[in-house]
Amino acid sequence: MSLKQTVVGTSAANTAQTVSVTGIAKKRVYLFGYKVFIKAAAAGADITIDIKKYDGTTATTIWSDIIGNAAGRGTVVSYKFGDTKNDALPIPQGFTLQCVVAAGGAACVTVASLEYMVE
Repeated sequence: MSLKQTVVGTSAANTAQTVSVTGIAKKRVYLFGYKVFIKAAAAGADITIDIKKYDGTTATTIWSDIIGNAAGRGTVVSYKFGDTKNDALPIPQGFTLQCVVAAGGAACVTVASLEYMVE
């Protein structure tokens, strides 16, 4: 039985970031949820959040969200697909799970986390 894990990434100011869970052959990644929040300064631009599956060649967006322009420091966007494997968002076997977060403007720093399981 696999355990839930969390991976966290923090961007530099006004810098996009990608938080990833590397795919493993014959294993599937299950995404239970994600959270992205603004740290340091308000957003100076829309911050897009794309959850993607990546097969080593092509990354395909399977879920999108946004933090709007001028959102204040401390703004959080999150989504919980569920607490069990049956409720989670499944990523195909061998694919990498990615959370791609756009740059937020001048001094805006983002923190992104993924709660997942590999099985």
